[in-house]
Amino acid sequence: LALCYRFGAERPRFSDPRAYGDAFANCLRFADWAERNGRLVPLVQMIFCLCLIDPDHDVMPLLADVIASQRPDGSFPARIGFGTADQDGTALRSTLATVVALHMVIHRRWRTPQPSVPMAA
Repeated sequence: LALCYRFGAERPRFSDPRAYGDAFANCLRFADWAERNGRLVPLVQMIFCLCLIDPDHDVMPLLADVIASQRPDGSFPARIGFGTADQDGTALRSTLATVVALHMVIHRRWRTPQPSVPMAA
């Protein structure tokens, strides 16, 4: 789904308008599955896709589990849940996926995100 949207660069033209609703419903089902099974990466992927389909959809209830899983070193584990241990390189995929999903939630679009923060010289 993210590839259909070119990761937020454009909105695809599906053959039937119901395809958007079907994709949205599937994302909600998959997000529910990810929460029930404690899988962080699929959950943040569905948060990203839900924001692509409907930027105004409230994903904050889904983000509650994600944010609560952050470790003291700033990383995110593969499994949803609280922990205090620092992680090794295995947390890279889940941490990057979470950062991308948070970026989408905050800025609502992938290209030329707002607000535009000037870079320091």
